Amino acid sequence: MTTWTPAETDLHPLQIAIHDLARHYLMPAIVRPPAPRGPEGWHSLTLPDGQRAAIFIEVAPRTQVKFGPRAALAYDVKGRATLESNGYLVSGEILIDQATRAFLKVDCALQALGRVA
Repeated sequence: MTTWTPAETDLHPLQIAIHDLARHYLMPAIVRPPAPRGPEGWHSLTLPDGQRAAIFIEVAPRTQVKFGPRAALAYDVKGRATLESNGYLVSGEILIDQATRAFLKVDCALQALGRVA
């Protein structure tokens, strides 16, 4: 049986912002975005540690899955992000309980692309 467990490591503030943004995309009436979307689809914000970031993500439904005994809806998260002058590819997954609409899992990985202009 799958159960909730606390994170083993602290998330980077950029990952936290991406998680919040992904939650907002799925439930805009409940979860506020960390920053408004600009005309080209990017969200620009200052992280709590003072670094400037920009995030562009897309959240797309994937399939129905099982999370322990629960039926869940799986979504893919894909996009790009910048942190100061460094670029990243974003990929991740969201699982939402089908019955309660509770978030069961929100996760993303950042793949470094190097410096961006």
